[in-house]
Amino acid sequence: MLFSPAYLSPFSISAPDQDLDNLKTLLRLSHIADPHWENSHKDGFFGIPRDVLVNSVDYWQNGYDWRKWESALNSFPQHKITIADGDDGQLYTIHFLEHDPLPCSVPEFLPLLQHVRAQPATTTTLHATTTY
Repeated sequence: MLFSPAYLSPFSISAPDQDLDNLKTLLRLSHIADPHWENSHKDGFFGIPRDVLVNSVDYWQNGYDWRKWESALNSFPQHKITIADGDDGQLYTIHFLEHDPLPCSVPEFLPLLQHVRAQPATTTTLHATTTY
């Protein structure tokens, strides 16, 4: 296998206003079925429960602040690196944060896992959390 140079470049998240406006328009135009037997089950056996979908769409339309999260993510140095596969020359671009790496072994994750396990059971769908 041959090695080829990798090209590092700075990166920041910047969603165009038009894309965010389009998302809000699509959410506003989305038709959510009227309540019926299949979409009223909280266990999700027949798909996403209607109330979870309604709450998720409302959150994405009215509650989620993309620019706030974009700013938070951009507060960390970020880069992209383009590397070429040594076998066929295919180019791959990888995005990463320039920060201390995440824990890399199970013992380092244990405190987080113990915290998550101690929380009430929840179902998370489209960034809206519903506790059953």
